[in-house]
Amino acid sequence: MKKNRISIHALAKHLGVSPGTVSRVINNRDRVKAETRERVLSAAKELGFAPQAAARRPEISIVTEEDYLDRITGYSASLVQHLSFKLTRKGMNIQLPEQIDEGTETAYINGAIVVTHGAHVNPIMKRLERRVPTVHFDLFENEETRYVVRSDHAQAGFLAASHFIETGRKKPAILCPDGQPPNRQRVAGFKRALEGAGHKTNDPQCVCIINSGEQFFSSIDRLIKSGVDAIYVPGSSLEALEALHILTYVMKLKVPEEVALIGGENSRISSLLNPPLTTIEEPLERLSAEAVNMLEQLLSGQTPEQRHITLPVRLIRRVTGG
Repeated sequence: MKKNRISIHALAKHLGVSPGTVSRVINNRDRVKAETRERVLSAAKELGFAPQAAARRPEISIVTEEDYLDRITGYSASLVQHLSFKLTRKGMNIQLPEQIDEGTETAYINGAIVVTHGAHVNPIMKRLERRVPTVHFDLFENEETRYVVRSDHAQAGFLAASHFIETGRKKPAILCPDGQPPNRQRVAGFKRALEGAGHKTNDPQCVCIINSGEQFFSSIDRLIKSGVDAIYVPGSSLEALEALHILTYVMKLKVPEEVALIGGENSRISSLLNPPLTTIEEPLERLSAEAVNMLEQLLSGQTPEQRHITLPVRLIRRVTGG
């Protein structure tokens, strides 16, 4: 059998299963045992089998951590939308697995783009990327041999702190969830700007980490009681909108007169808030384009010139930042 001419019937005969079984696996249908599905996928890769439709339109899985709320609204959802349009324009089919294990390890796919990483995604991705070309967003750990696109999160923190300093704020702080590598980069950039302006960064309220299970209100309340007069709430999953609501309507504070606020940009939302939100904007569309181009090169057997692409962010000055 020639590697590039194997038929579905020849693959079925090679494995000792029916052509219908191979068809259900290749078309990602159910009613196939997990071990049979794995055998078919492994043999298809080994023998170079590709159905006619898949040969024209590669199957690409867009992977998001299933425990993250922004799968539906926010950062992940926005990136998935951009990726979906760009992959479609490149003539590729899209798969959006609801459950990571069933949607990636037991599906017929040609490549994957990992938007968010977490407890479900990480162990599966290590196995998946050995099987198909894979591009990651915002990967900062064990990324040496992986293909990664990301925003310059350190620059984001630096820009936010610099703006607070320029507008005369005396005690700015950054508020972010614990355990997320991009936030560690933002904290480093935020501290660097403060230290460059002569601010002390050993104050525990300079960096407020939201611990697992802690209420968002409790963290903001803790900052305000410590005398903080400016808060950077990073992320593009509506975190700053919640902070603005708490400061304005729950704590009855005037923004930016009593406390300034900078958040992540949410297109068509941030500018319509009252008052309009000063934000750090990540180039989500361009990030998506870079990820798709990188994956396209890998699928064609090329090696991208850069394994890691980092794109700059920008500060959008509105009202809440002061």
